[in-house]
Amino acid sequence: MRVEFRKITEAGLPINIEQDELLLSGNVFKKSSKLFLFEGKLEGFLRHNCDICLSEIKINIDEDVKIWIGDEELPKLDEELPNGIEFFKGYADFKEVIISEIEAIKSDYFYCEKCQNNKGE
Repeated sequence: MRVEFRKITEAGLPINIEQDELLLSGNVFKKSSKLFLFEGKLEGFLRHNCDICLSEIKINIDEDVKIWIGDEELPKLDEELPNGIEFFKGYADFKEVIISEIEAIKSDYFYCEKCQNNKGE
C-alpha cells in the first residue's frame, strides 16, 4: 500500500495493511513538510521457528507501533533512538513498513513450550 506524502495531512490518514496473519492499523500524520508519524497497532499471529529445536511456533502479536517516516532523510529528533524509516520516491510504502516491523520482531529469541520448560535445567 503506497501513500503519496502530499495526501497525508495533519488530521491524519487511516492505514490498514495485512501481511500473512498480521494487521498493521492506525493513522499517519504530517508533522512537517518532510516528516510524518505513524501511530497504531500491530496485531495477529506470527509464525516463526523455535530458536533451539527449530519447530514451528505461533507467536501472538499485540504491539503499539510508533514510526517516524521521512520523505527522503529523517531529521534528527529529540527522541532517543526513534523507530524510523526513510522513503525516497515521494511516497510511503506501508507494505515495507509492516515487513520491517515483522523482521524486527523476528530478530528476538523465541522458544517453543518444550524448550522454554527445559531452559532452566
